[in-house]
Amino acid sequence: MKLKIFTILAMAMIAHTAQGYTEYDYDLGIYYTLMSEQDRTAAIECGDPNIAYDAPAFAKSAEDDEFQTWGHEYYIWIGNSYSGNVNIPAELTLTLSRNYSAVVREIHRGAFCNCPTLESVTIPETIYYIGPGAFYRCVNLREIEIPNSVTEVGSITFQDCHRLKKVKYSENCDLINTRTFWMTGYEIPEFTISGVDNVTRIGHEAFQYSTLTEYPNWDKLTRIGDFAFDGTHLEHVRIPVGCTLGTNVFNNITQLKTIELPSDCPDNIDTQFQKSTSIMQIRIEAVTPPALSADWASTLSPDCVLEVPAESIELYRSAPYWKEFGTIRALTTGVDEVAAAAPVATGLKGAISVRGNNAVSIYDLHGACIYQGAGGEVAAAPGIYIVRTPNASIKVQVQ
Repeated sequence: MKLKIFTILAMAMIAHTAQGYTEYDYDLGIYYTLMSEQDRTAAIECGDPNIAYDAPAFAKSAEDDEFQTWGHEYYIWIGNSYSGNVNIPAELTLTLSRNYSAVVREIHRGAFCNCPTLESVTIPETIYYIGPGAFYRCVNLREIEIPNSVTEVGSITFQDCHRLKKVKYSENCDLINTRTFWMTGYEIPEFTISGVDNVTRIGHEAFQYSTLTEYPNWDKLTRIGDFAFDGTHLEHVRIPVGCTLGTNVFNNITQLKTIELPSDCPDNIDTQFQKSTSIMQIRIEAVTPPALSADWASTLSPDCVLEVPAESIELYRSAPYWKEFGTIRALTTGVDEVAAAAPVATGLKGAISVRGNNAVSIYDLHGACIYQGAGGEVAAAPGIYIVRTPNASIKVQVQ
């Protein structure tokens, strides 16, 4: 009986291949098929050849030929039987129809999917391809290392691996495909991934709803797909120069504290962070303020600091929506300095305390200047004021 699910595209059954039928190595507990008799290469297959099996696979859409996508109806047969700790050999001795060895080169689509008692898989350096959904819904898989021999990992490979804590990705794979890590680590506090410094593209919903907490060094990114990090546990995000963004890439990240935006920051960048309301520091290198779609500052804490190029402070102070940020100051030398630095100005009872002796101007919300001079303590009636120094603009409240 077929189980209809939302994430697997129906396709032809793979119980048999062009080179022959699925075989089983009783010593290793591995199902495999011969890929090429001439080359003597084999692939790891679904764990129960007696059950008709619709493996996950994806087509490339006309609109998006870069990431694998899916349709509206998805089916999969349940019946995989891998469990415990599986060690994939680099070479298999074919036992049923042939009497020679074959090098294991691929893990086919859906090979280990729906194995609820599978805990670990060791992948040899001979593998170069891991098919879509290979480890889909292996809910007890805890850690996995993808060797650097792998150059392609298909879509939804680790989707719904709810207890997967750590992944070492192949350093020779430049794409993290659609939904590869969708809801990964969902039942544990933290999911981490390493070996991704050479990744240039991240597919649609690649990490959506996962418990990814650490944003890796992704300086080579050129594209991030729609909703790629939506609902993750990231605390810091950095978008490199030249990176194209899909839609709603960083939505609903409730733990997000700091973001770094590039010099070519696109317009409406605020729409990429909808409902990510815990941001306390925004560092943007764009000299000219990009357009915003709405009052971003009103959705964030009034203590959120906006850091901009020193020569652009006045531009941001007067730019629509950017000017609503309470503190606008020159870029510091590193992320999180805002947390360590004392505020330039603080609202007190009946006064404003301005740190340092630099020139300062204080304005009420009507734009009237109530003070110009050196720093210190300035008497003021209760209300909201804007304190401006050469390198910062701060909103304070006087009691």
